[in-house]
Amino acid sequence: MYRTIEKYRIASARLKEYDYSTPNLYFVTINTKNHKKYFGDIKNRRISLSEMGNIAQEEWLKTAELRNNIDLDYFVIMPNHFHGILIITETICRDVARNVSTNKKYSEISP
Repeated sequence: MYRTIEKYRIASARLKEYDYSTPNLYFVTINTKNHKKYFGDIKNRRISLSEMGNIAQEEWLKTAELRNNIDLDYFVIMPNHFHGILIITETICRDVARNVSTNKKYSEISP
């Protein structure tokens, strides 16, 4: 069962008619739940990655190894979020990227 979550929801920055499977550069941001500092702490003006931060970095780098239509550019891991530039070099699977909602956020809830 799914329900719509509107509390603290900001408007989507995604273009409603744009096909996000199109080869291009995409700026990706991933935030942690409740902005908790899962990925590490800032020490002496540098990030000191936690175990989870190291996993996030390893998984980001693995993305290009696992997907032959993806290249990666610069990325940065902050204590409670991640920014990266993902490059889609060729379209392989159009349905998933085309059908991602641009309007509502859904979360799965237990019955």
